[in-house]
This record gives sequence, C-alpha cells and structure tokens, in this order.
Amino acid sequence: MAPEAKLVKDISWETDQKHYVIRNVPFKVYKGYSADVVYSSDITLKLLTLKDLMESGEIPSDIDFRKAMKIQ
Repeated sequence: MAPEAKLVKDISWETDQKHYVIRNVPFKVYKGYSADVVYSSDITLKLLTLKDLMESGEIPSDIDFRKAMKIQ
C-alpha cells in the first residue's frame, strides 16, 4: 500500500535527567491503517546511531536529523 503522507517530527527522551532531542525525523503514515507512525529501517538505524552518539557526549544533545545525515 502506498504511503499517504511523508512528514517530519521531533523525537525526544530523557536519560539520567538529561534531555535529548532529534528534530525533523522523517516518517510515514499509511492510508487504511491506524495513525501509527512508521519509520523506514534506514531511518531507524540512523536514529539508533544518533542516540548512542548523543548519550555518549560525542554530538550535541539537540540536533536536526536532516543536517546530521549530511555529515559523513
């Protein structure tokens, strides 16, 4: 089934009283299904990598996903 919309949203969480935010994360919503947010496997892997880097202090705790993906 084809995606109905491709949108972006911010993802945030807290660990050990530290707040983290990844902004403008692309996701899809599929027509005919619930309003669940769907991330591609590629996006999910990138999110996990960013999460690990943020929590280890290697990158800032508030980043824009689109800009972070341009860095090699």
